[in-house]
Amino acid sequence: MPLEFTSNLLSIGMTSLLAIRFSVMVNKELNMNLPTRDILKLKTIRLLARLLTGEQQEQAANGVRQYPAQEYYPLTETQKGIYYDWEKAGMPCNTIFP
Repeated sequence: MPLEFTSNLLSIGMTSLLAIRFSVMVNKELNMNLPTRDILKLKTIRLLARLLTGEQQEQAANGVRQYPAQEYYPLTETQKGIYYDWEKAGMPCNTIFP
């Protein structure tokens, strides 16, 4: 799969660890701060370039829904499944949560 400016970096294998390495490399090579959270949030080379060059950030955030802060957030189905499996197996908590 060729890498394009509009390729979703997460769908082609970008992980949080790679995003950290990418952030450090941008800082070293370009002497610019590119936080890891922005790499994971914006997801494409085009949107990251807009951020670094100071173009409209609002365009980059289109389609990203912001939720209000809450005291707690409901568990996802995946999280519930992990919890149910843990309960069923009777394992100590530190075996699934670091």
